[in-house]
Amino acid sequence: MLAALRYLGDEGRADAALELAAGVGWFWMLTGAHSEAAIWLRFALSVEGVAEVEAHKRLMIETMLAVNSANGPQVMDAETLEAGMARLIDLNERLEAVDPRAAPLLALLRSVIALFSGDEALMQRRIQDAIGSGDEWVAASAVMFRANIAENDGDVASMRVDTERALDTFVRLGDRWGMASCLQTLGLIETNEGDLAAALAHFQDALRYVAELGASDDEAWLNMRLADVYVRLDDLAAARTCAERAAELSSAGGSMREAIFGRVLMAEIARRTGDFDAARTLREEALERLRTMPRGHPMQGHGLAMTLAIVAKHELIDGDVELARERLIEAYETALGTRDMPIVAAVGVVGAQLAAHDGDDVRAARCLGAAARLRGADDPTGPDIAELTPLLRDRLGDAGFERAYAAGKGLGREDALEALTPR
Repeated sequence: MLAALRYLGDEGRADAALELAAGVGWFWMLTGAHSEAAIWLRFALSVEGVAEVEAHKRLMIETMLAVNSANGPQVMDAETLEAGMARLIDLNERLEAVDPRAAPLLALLRSVIALFSGDEALMQRRIQDAIGSGDEWVAASAVMFRANIAENDGDVASMRVDTERALDTFVRLGDRWGMASCLQTLGLIETNEGDLAAALAHFQDALRYVAELGASDDEAWLNMRLADVYVRLDDLAAARTCAERAAELSSAGGSMREAIFGRVLMAEIARRTGDFDAARTLREEALERLRTMPRGHPMQGHGLAMTLAIVAKHELIDGDVELARERLIEAYETALGTRDMPIVAAVGVVGAQLAAHDGDDVRAARCLGAAARLRGADDPTGPDIAELTPLLRDRLGDAGFERAYAAGKGLGREDALEALTPR
């Protein structure tokens, strides 16, 4: 395929080169080969005569290039990041004129670009346009994308409905990438609901599909999901094996997301096995990678929030309470900036641990409830929640704990966010 693309470019057959680049580019994008995609998409756009090709074909390649560049392994400096964000803003405006039924794949991509704009109404409208594009695969992918947005909002009911709807279509189409994506999401829902056997089965099925596709990013991420389930099952040996596999894949593929979250997860596993030196080294490696990124990088907020929260928890365990408090305050402020409610909830659980350490047990139980409200599920097998809950029940009594927990869980979103603010 690359030889064909090179030939078309050398011959100046711009229209054919863009069409081939678009087809291969989708495969690269879905399998996580972002660097390779960026190289050849740029090549296609450089072919002589490309300016005369239909605008929507050029726009497809430009949009795919922007998405792959944003997800690539390279470390961006502030100037490069600023230029990239400017391109996304420009693309977002130009994509508004796209006819979803005439260019379904581009209609799907413009939904993703709208995510970067921060305009919720625009994004939801574009998702609906993609669903109504007349292309079954595009419609299912758009529904799956909407499920991912629902996850960020902590709307588990909508997340489940859309995931199951998309899965039905992908199964009928025999699309392994789509099935893997849906099974991974169902596994996450089941993890948070405490059905670990179902979660394990769904993650393993999804892993089989992505391995067949050679999607290294997804394979690394699924290994981390599996490691989390094994930690919850107290099988730390299996958890370490999965985490190490994720690290190996992220190192080979250069994925920044998996490399950072993988180190955070491995730090947690190391702490639970009593290897505190390794835990400290791993979390510092994660922080160091994050420090190489400018503010505003897509990974900066999510990765920094989770890493700082883990560091704060470890410092609390080590007895560095005030340092832990400072870290947690920064982690929470960073988490709020992501607008990702499960991330905020995860940081909030560490806040509950801090409150319990301070002897404010009612606040700790209320924080656990507020975190459940934002997450959209109780997450009873979450290791920190499973450890803290019996301690608070012992201190407050079952009735006292349930009352405080229910008070937190019954809050509206804004009040729940306020309740989790570290003190």
